Amino acid sequence: MFRLFSKLFSAKYSEEELAYGDATWKAIEQLIPDASKKDIVNWEKFKAKAMEEIDEKIQFARSVGRLPQGLERERTDRLNKESEREHNLLTRGYFLTEKDYKTDIYPNLLKFTFFPGRGETGWGGEEIEHVVYRLTSPEYQIFSEAKDKLLGKCDVYAVSGIVKTMRRNYERLRCAELAEHKKILLSENYKACHSCNARGSDASIQELLAEYRSASLSFPHEIPWEDEVRYCEGPHLITAQRGHNDA
Repeated sequence: MFRLFSKLFSAKYSEEELAYGDATWKAIEQLIPDASKKDIVNWEKFKAKAMEEIDEKIQFARSVGRLPQGLERERTDRLNKESEREHNLLTRGYFLTEKDYKTDIYPNLLKFTFFPGRGETGWGGEEIEHVVYRLTSPEYQIFSEAKDKLLGKCDVYAVSGIVKTMRRNYERLRCAELAEHKKILLSENYKACHSCNARGSDASIQELLAEYRSASLSFPHEIPWEDEVRYCEGPHLITAQRGHNDA
């Protein structure tokens, strides 16, 4: 029964298309309880409808010059990414996307003298812009692979520290924004300069996000120091309870 599609459409489609039809029917057929198959009339109607829909998918794939397997993989990947994004929003409020990284974080990184210039590549020829995004990953394997591609191209630990700080702060600001806060609390950081630690007890979320979006970020920032690479992380950002300092 699993090769039912091939039996019905063997003269119409290629081997790859028939394989897709058989695999799709197999997946559908296995989901149907045996008890439902005993109703012969409805079972035959169901099979006919399923065959028609599989046929339509293959016809559509042909119309765009593709194999249905490829379109199905793309659809699955898209759904998985949407599911992951929804999960991240539900569990973290906001999770940095590569699009936001490129528009709101990467331009700020270019201000640091120890950060590679736009268009430069890491080992393997991949643009450093893309490698650095993965350098912020919480998954060690992804971070480690990105780090290896940058060795000898820049001060990896300084670049990693800067971009992780930017990402952490940006995500907290976006989470606070989603929670409809107006301000975020500032706390002293031993890795911050005196000026940044003296900024006050809170700051406007929209003003800090505007700094990201206009590539005018006030912290973290570089600290000129002879031949050494030094930078200030700025104060810690702490999301307040809703309503606190939101006047």
